[in-house]
Amino acid sequence: MDREHWRQGSQRLSATVPASVMQQLEARALHEGRSLSNLIAVLLERALERR
Repeated sequence: MDREHWRQGSQRLSATVPASVMQQLEARALHEGRSLSNLIAVLLERALERR
């Protein structure tokens, strides 16, 4: 996934998740040196590619 891919046609999304999921996402984002938004976008894209 290159940076150009993220710039083209990016849209915003709002979601509600349990506090425990949010804590896990924040910890993983910090561990990977990513923003929370970028981590969630990457995880969603990977999940969709597997289908």
